[in-house]
Amino acid sequence: MEKKEKKKLLLAITLSMLSLSSYANAQDVSNWADLSSTLKSGTNATLTQDIQASSQYIDMDDVNSEVSLDLNNYSITGAGLGTAAITPGFGKFSIVDGTIQNFVNDGSYASQWGIAAMLGGALQNNGSNSYVTNVAFNNNSAPFGGAIANLKAIDNTNPISEGNKITVTSTDSNYTGNSAQLGGAILNLATRTYGSEDEFAIEQGEFAKNAIVNIKAESKDVTFSGNSATTAGGAIFNMGTVNIEAAEGKKVEFATASDDIYNNNELNLVSGDIIINSAITDKNVDLSAYGLGTFGGQGVTNIKNGANVVANAIDQKALNIENGGTLTTNISGLDVTDTISNNGVLNLNGGKGEWNILDPLTNTANLNENISGNGSTNFVSGNTQVTSNIETEININDGETNVLVSNNNQGKLTLGQSGKDINNNNGVLGIDKNVNISGNLTTGSDSETYILSANSISSSITNNGQLGLFDGTLSKNVTGNGTVVIGGNLNNNAEINADYVQIAEGFEILGQNYTGHLTTNASNVTSGNGIINNSLLTFTGGTNANKVTGDGSTIIAGDVTNNAQIAQAVDIQSGKLTSSADNLGGAISNAAKLELNGGTLTQNITGAGTTTIAGDVISNSAIANAITINAEKSLSINADNIQGSVANSGTLNIGDGALTQNVTGEGVANINGSVVNTASIGQNVTIANGGNLTSNLENIAGNVTNNGTFNLGDNLSKDISGNGTTILGNNIALAEDRNVSGTLNMNDKTINMGNDPAQYTELNVGNLTGNGNLQIDVDLTNNEGKATSNDKINITDASSNSGTLNLDVINVENELATSDSPYKDYVDYVTGTTDGITFNINGSADGQIVAVTTDHKYTFTKGSDGSLNVVAQDYTGGLSDYISGDVQANNFSINKDIVLNDNQDIGITAGKDTTKNVFVNNGSSLKGYDGETAHNNGITVADGYTLNLTGSENASMENFVTAIQNNKNGILNVTNMNFQNNTTDIANDGTLNFAGTNTFEKGISGEGVMNVVSGTTTNNGTISQNDVSINSGAALNTNASNLTVASKNVANNGTLNFTGGTNVNNITGTGSTTIANEVENSANITQSTLINNGILTNTGIITAAITNSGTMTSSADNIVGTVDNAGTYNVQGGTIANAVSGEGTLNLSGDVTNNAEITQTTVTNEGSLTNNNAITAAVTNSGTMTSSADNIVGTVDNAGTYNVQGGTIANAISGEGTLNLSGDVVSNADNTLTGNVNILEGAKLSLGANGDLFAEAASVNAHNGSTISLLNGNSAKTSMDNLVIAADSSVNLELDWGDTLNTTNADKVEGNIELSKIDLTSQEEDNYQISTTIGDKISLSDDVELIVGENGNNYLDYNSADGKLTAANVASVADAIAKDSANGVYQMTGDETLTGDLGTLGENANTLTINGGGNVLNGGNNKGVTVGEGQKLNLANMKEVGGFADETAVQNEGTVNLSQITLNDKITGSGTSNITGDTTINNAVEGNTLNLNSGIFTLGQMGDLSQAAALNANGGTLSLQNGAIQNTNLGNLTLNQDMNLMLDGNFAEKTLDTISANQFTSNGNHINISNINILQPTTEKTFSISPIGEGMNEEVRAQLAGAVQYTGGEMVYSPIYKYSATYDPNTAMMNFVRGGGGSYGDYNPSVMASPIAAQLGGYLTQLNSYDEAFRNMDMYMLMTKKQREAMKLRNKYAAADNNLVFDPTGSHYDDKAVWFRPYATFENVPLKGGPKVSNVAYGSFFGADSELYDLGHGWDGMFSVYAGYNGSHQAYDGIGIYQNGGTLGAVGMAYKGNFFTGLTINAGANTGEANTFYGTDNFTMLMAGIASKTGYNIELADGKFIIQPNFLMSYSFVNTFDYTNAAGVHMNSDPLNAIQIEPGLKFIGNLKNGWQPYLGVSMVWNIMDKTQFQANNVSLPELSIKPFVKYGVGVRKTWGERCVGFLQAYFTNGGRNGVGLQAGFRFTLGKDPGSSIKTSGKVPELPKTHVTLNSIK
Repeated sequence: MEKKEKKKLLLAITLSMLSLSSYANAQDVSNWADLSSTLKSGTNATLTQDIQASSQYIDMDDVNSEVSLDLNNYSITGAGLGTAAITPGFGKFSIVDGTIQNFVNDGSYASQWGIAAMLGGALQNNGSNSYVTNVAFNNNSAPFGGAIANLKAIDNTNPISEGNKITVTSTDSNYTGNSAQLGGAILNLATRTYGSEDEFAIEQGEFAKNAIVNIKAESKDVTFSGNSATTAGGAIFNMGTVNIEAAEGKKVEFATASDDIYNNNELNLVSGDIIINSAITDKNVDLSAYGLGTFGGQGVTNIKNGANVVANAIDQKALNIENGGTLTTNISGLDVTDTISNNGVLNLNGGKGEWNILDPLTNTANLNENISGNGSTNFVSGNTQVTSNIETEININDGETNVLVSNNNQGKLTLGQSGKDINNNNGVLGIDKNVNISGNLTTGSDSETYILSANSISSSITNNGQLGLFDGTLSKNVTGNGTVVIGGNLNNNAEINADYVQIAEGFEILGQNYTGHLTTNASNVTSGNGIINNSLLTFTGGTNANKVTGDGSTIIAGDVTNNAQIAQAVDIQSGKLTSSADNLGGAISNAAKLELNGGTLTQNITGAGTTTIAGDVISNSAIANAITINAEKSLSINADNIQGSVANSGTLNIGDGALTQNVTGEGVANINGSVVNTASIGQNVTIANGGNLTSNLENIAGNVTNNGTFNLGDNLSKDISGNGTTILGNNIALAEDRNVSGTLNMNDKTINMGNDPAQYTELNVGNLTGNGNLQIDVDLTNNEGKATSNDKINITDASSNSGTLNLDVINVENELATSDSPYKDYVDYVTGTTDGITFNINGSADGQIVAVTTDHKYTFTKGSDGSLNVVAQDYTGGLSDYISGDVQANNFSINKDIVLNDNQDIGITAGKDTTKNVFVNNGSSLKGYDGETAHNNGITVADGYTLNLTGSENASMENFVTAIQNNKNGILNVTNMNFQNNTTDIANDGTLNFAGTNTFEKGISGEGVMNVVSGTTTNNGTISQNDVSINSGAALNTNASNLTVASKNVANNGTLNFTGGTNVNNITGTGSTTIANEVENSANITQSTLINNGILTNTGIITAAITNSGTMTSSADNIVGTVDNAGTYNVQGGTIANAVSGEGTLNLSGDVTNNAEITQTTVTNEGSLTNNNAITAAVTNSGTMTSSADNIVGTVDNAGTYNVQGGTIANAISGEGTLNLSGDVVSNADNTLTGNVNILEGAKLSLGANGDLFAEAASVNAHNGSTISLLNGNSAKTSMDNLVIAADSSVNLELDWGDTLNTTNADKVEGNIELSKIDLTSQEEDNYQISTTIGDKISLSDDVELIVGENGNNYLDYNSADGKLTAANVASVADAIAKDSANGVYQMTGDETLTGDLGTLGENANTLTINGGGNVLNGGNNKGVTVGEGQKLNLANMKEVGGFADETAVQNEGTVNLSQITLNDKITGSGTSNITGDTTINNAVEGNTLNLNSGIFTLGQMGDLSQAAALNANGGTLSLQNGAIQNTNLGNLTLNQDMNLMLDGNFAEKTLDTISANQFTSNGNHINISNINILQPTTEKTFSISPIGEGMNEEVRAQLAGAVQYTGGEMVYSPIYKYSATYDPNTAMMNFVRGGGGSYGDYNPSVMASPIAAQLGGYLTQLNSYDEAFRNMDMYMLMTKKQREAMKLRNKYAAADNNLVFDPTGSHYDDKAVWFRPYATFENVPLKGGPKVSNVAYGSFFGADSELYDLGHGWDGMFSVYAGYNGSHQAYDGIGIYQNGGTLGAVGMAYKGNFFTGLTINAGANTGEANTFYGTDNFTMLMAGIASKTGYNIELADGKFIIQPNFLMSYSFVNTFDYTNAAGVHMNSDPLNAIQIEPGLKFIGNLKNGWQPYLGVSMVWNIMDKTQFQANNVSLPELSIKPFVKYGVGVRKTWGERCVGFLQAYFTNGGRNGVGLQAGFRFTLGKDPGSSIKTSGKVPELPKTHVTLNSIK
């Protein structure tokens, strides 16, 4: 036998022996009388049989010895005895082993003995310790204590009796069916008598605990069953002490619901299993009928170590569970007043039934009790809402357990404690925003946990289930292998580790809608299966290693390194994203920095940011950023996709497309595709083999290596290396040697190597191909049989020479001796290998060039390949002969001066050569006459002729009346000529082109066009032309007044230099205009740059980047561009919108607004300057200047008025002017201003670390409400001897600890100075004196803020008598109150829960300020603070205050000021409470006078002002918007100013918040209803609701009604309707009127989003899809019937019609093909029944066509499949809708002759996102449709013109799926079933070379297209699209046999008004260009006939 069992056995034997000993001397009894006499004698008794009691009770009062009754397993059956059956004496009394039953104490002895006679049915124990063992008490009854009454009687005259214990111990005894009024089975209480038995009361004090009842189950179970009480305590009524215990394996059970335990003192559940199927309660019991009063609410139940208690319900003042104790109970039955102390185990069962966190109040039990201790609180089943604090360990046991922790925003809760675990094993746990999670949270694998505010989390979380995090900041780590769902706006500062992280798009919980947004450092999130982001993800930095998927977007807001796939849109807003391009799978918007370290980019990059290439990157998408390519890195990208400038230090590989962005840097650009460049490439360029570059060389700054094809667009200005082909795109002119190491393709262009002064040039090429012309200079001086020098082409390779080189101009520079025989091969103009080249002279192999000089005529003919034979002859004719055509020559060279005879004209151009080339070489002059007066005319260029006049340096035309007359259709090209001493230099009525360097003295007249093509042309006379242009690279110098242009426009793409004068011509183009000397401009100048070196006075509009080194005067409004000013810029009023930079002077006058950055040496203001941007300059102000100090970067010499609107004064302000300060101004400079300084109301002047407070100013006038701040981190002694504060002003003061403020002119400080903020972080001493001169003027502000440092000091006191500040550290609000300082300030540094009463402000306390710092003050059920008369308490910046005893936070007999606070408890007393800032009160204000001074005062649902002494409105707003419709009694209301009023309205129930009053005084002021929040809408159109309550004095009601007025908006919006609102003071009614309900104007625009989207994004998208489907058929029918038949029959057999010829340029419409078609539409749609909607639609379709099938009977057919992307944006009445979707479809087409028909069917879907007044709506729509189009071609003029009538008809289905919008309105609709009818007419032209223009017009009707939408079952207006006309133009073009494209634009009017643009490209597949038509049989055999092809037999 084990040791433990031996002990048990020994104990049992001992007890048995004691028992036998006790009953050994017992007397046997067999009847009641014997029993009575035996017990009364003090003798033990033993029953020998069952006995029946008689009418006499057994009174043992005189027995003081130990007496026992052994029932001997028999029973005593009672009778009605009038009192208790047995009343033991003062000894020990025991009853064992039997049954006592049926005793009835009817209280009949109460008349004699009082209430004492009514106690106990079977046993009344009032003087001894009684023991009941193994006894069954059945069916006994009494008024009090049906079976047993235990009474502790205390004699008030005998205090010794208080300490005696009276005990009943019931062991192994059962109680069944007993009944009473109190205590159906057992009554336990103490009474106190007062000298007379009639004067006694029930004792409720500590001594009542000496009445003790012990219930024990030792050897068997104990059961209370069927006991009942009519008032309380069906099983036990306890006012003393009850102890219940059960031995191991036994139990005590209270079996039925009536067996409740009433405990109003102490109930100890000691050990073992105790089952209470009823309740433990301490409800109020009224015994006043017995003279005993009322009692209740004082019960304490203790669960002791070893007790395992199951209780159905517990209603007690206190509940304590000791370590080792266990309680299992139902939450619905738990009602504990004090905090539950749980140091054991508390198992809680919640409500039963289905539970949904969206509606958590259903089937839910509320846990309102606070729980503390070191035990564990377990939620074991059911549904629970916790509205209290739980500070123990918490367990949620299984999947059927659901717990919501929320007190419905009525204060902050605490869940767990530091070191205490919160375990959600497999249940559902929801934690509301106002809950502080202090314990470590662990979740199970099948659990769900939702935390609405991460701010609540104080410990780490281990999550193995699903964890939902919503708003707030997460500062503790989340680990585990579960799922983390981000449902709200979460800022993560901790680490999140999970298997899954999901960001929800929309999440509804606790009746609120959330949208997920996770903001985090990327390194802080580790998700094993990546991040599923369906909303917003913001990375603020770090490294992302998680794959990101979902429909949301990722935002970059810091430096982020990405090492994983982001498969969604990325928005880089700030910082830098570093990633492989492979890892970016969504569209990229970059407004900051993106660094790609490798990979392939498949998504477009947009935005204004920078993309850096830090690896080898391939881009298949567009980059619209500025691009930087790092050294040794590469970017491969199509040119079209380069949409931002490129800074390339590595390698840029460019593919197909147009390069429009500049490329800079030291890298290399490789051309790998077909590239057209119009930008600047500032580096070496290599064209790869297969690459093709089209560009001007001037656009390439580096070397060009061409291994592919280079299409040269301009002059050959540099060498080209490489083995590729260079193709000339324009004529070129060479002035120096050039090398093209590959092949030069002349491409029918001219190579002009002629120039002057003669620089004989050599062009070296590898190969020469193509056809071209050559012009050369030749020095014919004989050098050993060869010309001395000449221009030449040298061919170095010749492996692929081809083409024809035609030499057509030779300029002879020096003469050759006359010879009748030719000089053979005298001029070698092509050297090297000339094989493969055909040489022509002047157009043919046997042609010749005749060059005439003043002395010779030279005839050049072909010699050997590349050489010329020359015949030199004397020439006696003149220039006139050449010009007139009398001498046939190619050109005329003037090698020496020519002077004409008097009156000799040169003449007019004539002859067969319409081009005249005149060369003026060697600086020669062509003079009309050598005398003083000009009589000669020069050359006249006749209509149709071209004169090329080419001079050399100093070449001139002089002394002519008119040097050159160019007629209307003539062309005059002038190069390097000077015109001087002429009456008219050039009279131009045709086209005049200048190149080289030209000057003219008299100018140019006429009505022609003047173009400065290249070089510099200087006008010293006048120019009068119809048009003037200046090409890029060219320049024109002229006086502006001397430039007269009939068109009033100069097109300048080069340089226009004005040397003075007045410009009246608009100047346009991309060039530069330069100003010298004095110029006035009154026209518009639009240029890239304008350079002013003179004096410019401007009254026109200049749009250019301006560089000014002179003087420029203009209104700022007229300068549209930046200004680089190194001179003087005078601004005369206007707005400076673009930057002004440089080291010049800017002078401002008039009213000037500056919105741009200004950097100058000096800025002078004499006018009124409003500055909104940075001015970096020394500023001199004599006018008025208004600016933020941050925007003035320089000193200010102020002689006027300088208005500083906030910012830091970093540079000194001097001068005698006035300085006005507003906003927050920091002085960080040593100012020498001697004028006046005004710190305006609301402004703050702060002393910077390096500044002063205007010590030299005449005065510093601090206005009322201003602030002087000495806060700068340094303790300083400040003297403000010029400080002025008016008597009625109050000024705030901010200090560092140690700062002092004094003045020598204290008499000027007449007002008050309030200390509003002080920094204690640097505090060393406990106190110091802040002022010795004005300390009595300083006080503490009501909302003073303390900045608390590491020293912990958070309390401040100020003594105005000696100016001393004293700081201290206090632990709590309670300690701050206990300080009892005269003027104290306490700064809360965190949430506080009180552990004791706050008490009363001390008698020395005048003012105490508690600044909450945004924290919560929880009273902890302790008493609040008392403010005495004459004292003031300021409560500011407190998130919540509540939880006090009696729900009273403040007992106010003085003054309480409230600002930025939510008060959940009452203010009582007779003092004054002031609302001075935004305040919410959720309880009553009792007895106080309440002043609403400012801010918004929100009265919660439990708020009550009716008991306030008075409500005085001195301003501010009273808000009753608390989500409930209530009447608010404002008590005694007085309006000292207007008061705004905000109301809730429930229109569905036609109710409105109402106000009433006991008394009302308006003082002529008003109550302004400024806002109405509609809780529920109504369908009624007109209704009236009064905002004035009922049940008050009618006179008061009438006064209230008259004072109310409505000042809110004209329209009041509900989620569905909008109402006009008015107020009628006569009826006291708000009148709301909704329109008829059938028109759009009656509805909130937000609710119309989806109907509008269905029409414009759904239906119109369908209509467009039909047009795209039939586009191929339309294009095919643009061709003539003959063309279509020829295409069909080609290569099969020839046509019998000689006019039927297959056009090889036609595309194969009968072959398989693929196509692509983008489109865009811009329109306004005035919807019928709806608004005018701006609609932008865009998208692309692509598809594939089959080959053409022969269907038989003359019919051909084909089919296509297609898909499309459709996007659109609609905007109307403040609503924006974006839609995106796609379409899939197929189309079949059939043709017969000129007839065609087609049928298409398709389906698609759109997703819509509407931004409304309430947030974002998301909806989806499905579209489908079928359409048919038929038409016929009517051909005219052999098919050159076609008229095509056509008809389209369609059916469209659009269905919008049901959804709930952001306002909570359920939207549903019937599908749209619309029919479209569109007859049309098209006009087609067929031109040469494959061009086919066309235009069309059609009329569109829509039938059955009205939308049918309902909002919450309210039918919305039916919207439809009105009929409209559609007309447009287009052109189709074919290229070769495979490619065809079209471009068209259409316009709509009527129901749609706008323009649409469409384009398309179709490419035919297959290798064989022959017909691929599939036939239904054999090719028919034609009859024999003669066949002609192109008239050839």
